[in-house]
Order: sequence, then structure tokens, then C-alpha cells
Amino acid sequence: MAITTGFVQRLTWLESGPTACIWLGSTPTSTDLFFIQVRAGDSDADVNFKCSMVGLLFQAQVTGRQVDVSHGASSSEVTSAGTPLCNVAATPLQLDAIEVTQAIQSLSQGVPLLAGKRTVVRLYLSWYSTPGISVQGQIAVRQGPGGPSVTVASANTATLDPAQAGSVGPKRNDATRSLNFLLPILQTVEGPLIISVAGLTNSATGAALTLGCETRPTVWFHRSPPLRVRILGMSYTQGMPAVTFTPAAIDFNLLVSWLGRAYPVAQVVSSQAVVTATAAAPFGCGDINAQVAAIRAVDMGTGGDTRTHYYGIVSDGGFFMRGCAAGIPATAAPETVASGPTGPSTWGWDTDGSYGDWYGGHELGHTFGRFHPGFCGESQDDLTNYPYDNGQLGSSDASFAGFDVGDPIVGMPMAALPATQWRDVMTYCSFQWLSAYTYLGVRRRLILENP
Repeated sequence: MAITTGFVQRLTWLESGPTACIWLGSTPTSTDLFFIQVRAGDSDADVNFKCSMVGLLFQAQVTGRQVDVSHGASSSEVTSAGTPLCNVAATPLQLDAIEVTQAIQSLSQGVPLLAGKRTVVRLYLSWYSTPGISVQGQIAVRQGPGGPSVTVASANTATLDPAQAGSVGPKRNDATRSLNFLLPILQTVEGPLIISVAGLTNSATGAALTLGCETRPTVWFHRSPPLRVRILGMSYTQGMPAVTFTPAAIDFNLLVSWLGRAYPVAQVVSSQAVVTATAAAPFGCGDINAQVAAIRAVDMGTGGDTRTHYYGIVSDGGFFMRGCAAGIPATAAPETVASGPTGPSTWGWDTDGSYGDWYGGHELGHTFGRFHPGFCGESQDDLTNYPYDNGQLGSSDASFAGFDVGDPIVGMPMAALPATQWRDVMTYCSFQWLSAYTYLGVRRRLILENP
């Protein structure tokens, strides 16, 4: 009896037999062919066992887990299959998980990845020795088994604390404790992407490190329509002597950036203009929505793109205008407008210089049919019931986790957004981001708006 260890590079089920063919090896071009055959004389127990082996090997192929297959010394027929144990004594550096995220993700990669969207691969590593260690590294990615391999260097150095060995949660909650890789945009085109660890080094000594429990997952990028939005900065005059208040450039720029980072889109097609509010200050969002809707109607009458959402922003320099949407459409209706305030206030947690970004994400969310889930003092309008307690992004830090991929153009760094600390953008809570519930809901509506 012999045991072969490797990664499932390809698995094909042949109807004749029926037989599963498994190509096992370290790379797509270095494999051995094995098979599992269901024979006419097999008992029900034998059939079930063989099907379970095929299922395990299929799952290993999807997740990139290494496997052991047992077979005769001179035979390629698999008699048993399993995943090898991680020997932390022999190899103190272990890979706990790989997560590929664009805004919100689970460790099982439950949120679809969008082609062309800024994407970060996070390696969660454990060090089972003392003292701790700081690591850098490279991953290799390829678009299909026969595609060329592209090497990507880590964007940071991760410090591994032995006290956190085997625990993924603390590393997901801190972007400095995971090893992060920003994928080149050409590696996020529609289709599959196979990820493997190309090498890890001790950042203090430069010595190469051996990695245990490696996985080589395959993820898939999906085509997605862009978000089209026209932002109208509403200018108004107030006070004696009269002072004119207009949204600042940072308000426009951070809103567009935030929508691109948090919303389920790879591209924000935006335009902007400053217009004078026709209503006298202090006006309400209903007044602004009426004016924005009228402007949109004129634009559509002269050939504007009917898929474009319109949003009005109002500086809070003179007074605070509470935001609202003109409606919450049950079906695709980009003509539904919204408006909201903007300014430099931190609200106790937002330090980027303008709160109009997430506030705009909330009001625009209504125009995509999203309701209030009913947390932090808001009405509970979401009749399908928000799935997580207190408006959180997930039920625990081990489920869904938010991640801000950053934007160097506006000086935004990468940041981990723990699921139990951050709240859904459709709540009235602090620390707002999009949960998977809202992210997927907005994506579904965007697809309907772009048939």
C-alpha cells in the first residue's frame, strides 16, 4: 500500500464505470492520475464510501486543501482519501485560512467576487513557537490550470503572536495581523483564479520559511454592472450678513470613493455639479428631492442615461438637513432620487473628513429598495428580518467580516471592519458598512436595473 500527497488539480467524472479521474500533484503540470471506480458488484456501503471519497476530493479541489490518497503500490485506484494532519512541531508556521475579500466576506467565500473590483487576498497565519515572528511573502495566482503564474508581493509585514496561534478571529479583526495581497486588476477579470503561496520569509532575517497546512483555493470573479450616479451639490445662502454654503470637494470625492469600496460594484460612473437650491434655507430633504427629480427629468429628456441615480448633498455649514429618499421602490426604479447632508463631523467614529460618504450610501440604499432593519432608534421597516443581532455585519467575528480595501487616491488605507463592531449601512448605528445581506440585495437590484 502506498500514500500520495498533493493537491487536486483536476477531477472528472466519467459515466462509463462510472469512474472518477483525479489528477493529483503539486502543480497543474506535475500530476499523477488516480481513479475511483464504482463497479456493478459493489455493495451499497461500497458505493456510498466511494461517493464520499469523490465528494471529499471535489471539496478539496474547490477549497485548495491538500489531500492524502491511499492506493496499491502498483495501482492507481484510490482505496481511501483524507486530509493530512498539520504537524506544528515540525513546521511551526501554519496557514489557518485564505480569504479573498472586496468589501464583505465569509471564510467560506460566500459573497461573490466582482470582476474588476479592488481585491485583497488575506492570509491568516499561525506561529507555534516562541518568540513571535514577523513575516512577508508572495502569492502566485493564475487564471486556470494552464494559465501563466503571476507573483504578487504582500502589501504589509504581519507580526504573528504565538498566543494567537490557531485562532483566526484576532487576525481577521486587525489588518496588520493578516498578510495582505492586493491583486493586480488584470488578475480580477471574469473567470477563475487559482491562488497559492509562493514563498514566505522571516522579515527580520530574510530566511525562507516552510509553511504547513497550505491551501490553494480557486475563486471566481463575476461580471457586474457599474453604479451610475450624478451628485448634485446644493448651494444655499443663509444668515445676516448672507453666507453661501456649498459642499466641499472632499465631500464629492469621498462619497464616490466610499461607494466604490463598499457597494457591490467594480466601477462608479459618476458626474457632479453644483446648483443653487430653489427652496429657502432651512429647507427639508423633500424640497431638495423635488428639485433633484426635476433636474433629472430634464436630463433624461435630453438623452441622459436612465440607469443613473441622482443624489443631492447639502453642506451642514448653515444648518443640518436630515436626509431622505423620495421613495423605496419595490422594483428597479433608478428615477427614485435622494438627498442628504455632508460635512466634516466625525459622529464619534468617522475620521476621514466627511460623513457624507456613508450617509449617502444609506440614502442611495433606499433607492435600491433597501429598508431600515430597525436598529439604533430607527423604524423597523425591513419585513424580511435582518439576519444579525443589533444590526451587526455578522453573528460573530468568525462569520462575515467587513474589509475596507482602501483608496490611495483619497488617502484611505486598508482596514479590517470586525463583524460585531461594525453595523449595516441601513441602520442608524455608528460604524457603518454594508453587510452581506445589504450588499447582495443592492447587487440584485443593480442587475435588474441593467438587463
